[in-house]
Amino acid sequence: THEHEHEHDDDPGVDFENEEIKLTPNKTHHHATAQDAAAAAAGAAAAAAAVAAPQKIGEQPVMLDDDDDLSEKEKNLWYMLLEYCVPHFPSGVVMKYSLTGVKNVILSIAKLPDYAGLEQEPKELIFKPDNFNLPVELAKKILEMDKGLVMLRYNLSKRRVSETDFWRRYFTTLIITVRDYVCTRA
Repeated sequence: THEHEHEHDDDPGVDFENEEIKLTPNKTHHHATAQDAAAAAAGAAAAAAAVAAPQKIGEQPVMLDDDDDLSEKEKNLWYMLLEYCVPHFPSGVVMKYSLTGVKNVILSIAKLPDYAGLEQEPKELIFKPDNFNLPVELAKKILEMDKGLVMLRYNLSKRRVSETDFWRRYFTTLIITVRDYVCTRA
């Protein structure tokens, strides 16, 4: 997708008066390169393969519930988030999950004490501060589904941490949380 350049250096935010999500990457991080596109394509392919392909000979990821209570839109979002996380999982794991479980652990992040720990650097570094590309569309979709995250972002962004740091820390926490939920050692 083509991203538009902003004429000001303000971090993006949420327009709470109009309840409209306005989320774009920082001006310094918005130029997509061919390398970024190739990395994104490789990551998506690895995620799809990891979710669809056997982890070990004869072992497939196991869905624990049938997730009938989720709408198709919800199923798509939680599955997309799972696919986003998979390339960061260790090798030699078997994934056991339900999309309802994925949803619940992701929604629990914004409810964690002390601003979900997002006020400080995570203990486990998945993304280096200078090597994080915000998945804007994914972030928008998460904000649409997680009102707790909207308020957490509002409370932290610009006041305590930059928009970029907030999202880098959030996606790190997301990956760790989903990994801890779905992965069991083979």
